[in-house]
Amino acid sequence: MPDQPSPTPDAVAPTARARSARLIPLLLVGAMLLPTTACTPEHMIDLINAERTAAGVGQLTPDASLAASCQSWAEHLAALSPPQLIHQNLRALGLGTAGENLALNVDVDAAHNALMNSPGHRSNILSRSYTKVGVGIANIQGGAWDGYIIVCELFQG
Repeated sequence: MPDQPSPTPDAVAPTARARSARLIPLLLVGAMLLPTTACTPEHMIDLINAERTAAGVGQLTPDASLAASCQSWAEHLAALSPPQLIHQNLRALGLGTAGENLALNVDVDAAHNALMNSPGHRSNILSRSYTKVGVGIANIQGGAWDGYIIVCELFQG
């Protein structure tokens, strides 16, 4: 039986390379479809408190009552057609000194960045007057804003 030369790496590599070339785009598409961060009120509060720490301002304490108001309001706004950012009547909620931020965006990180780039919203996030925070997040389903979220933040001293 004649000796057959063993395959060289160059002879085997094109097949492996071809398989890799087909697999990489699938992985990239899959990665684009997965959310990269948690879309939770807790994640937003972590982002807020990181900004406050960086600014030398004390961290905010999560407040369940504020969070419940935020969640209810975010769900109400997300259900409107089209979704709208309408501020709550904070006095009617019994909140004296309080601030509210609203955002409509693709995820929590994008919403937080947009709020931090707006002077009025940034002021609420970094205000020394506030010691408590509540966050609510609602998903928009259907229509032109399908897949977006509405974030409601309430701050109180």
